Amino acid sequence: MRSPIYMLFIAACLVGCNQSRDIRDLEEFTENAFKDYVPEVEPLPALKPQAVFIYTASALTDPFDKQNLQEKVEPLPLEGGEEGPDRSRRKEPLELFPLDSLKLVGVLEQNGENWAVIRAPDSSVHRVKAGNYMGEDFGEIEEVGENTVELTELVRNPVGRWESRDANLLLVE
Repeated sequence: MRSPIYMLFIAACLVGCNQSRDIRDLEEFTENAFKDYVPEVEPLPALKPQAVFIYTASALTDPFDKQNLQEKVEPLPLEGGEEGPDRSRRKEPLELFPLDSLKLVGVLEQNGENWAVIRAPDSSVHRVKAGNYMGEDFGEIEEVGENTVELTELVRNPVGRWESRDANLLLVE
């Protein structure tokens, strides 16, 4: 019963909104409201005179000459610091790959010695133990644990000297 009353009220509101109103006075106001208004603009700052520089070093070396723009690189010393890697040693297959691309997939025990099973990026599988080498940074395996392989790598520091750093591989599950 109430719904017809609400419908009549809504219809009356809509009819009231539909009446055409005279808005000419509003249009006229908007056209003339700012007709004579002139905004104030701050003047530009005065230009400061620049000091004159006379280049008197024309007899000196041109700093933009191609020979002066070449970077001078001094070769780093090949050896020094800690003992460098044994370059006469025959490289092992896993030394061809970066250490972060090798995956430890298992650990085996045979005759009381732990062996690690390593998968290389070329999908080949290798068995290694302490004393073997792997990774591009002359990484020597120090210990094969239950789920890790501990290595010591030889890398050059920014000065070019050899330093050892510890690395490890964790078992992938």
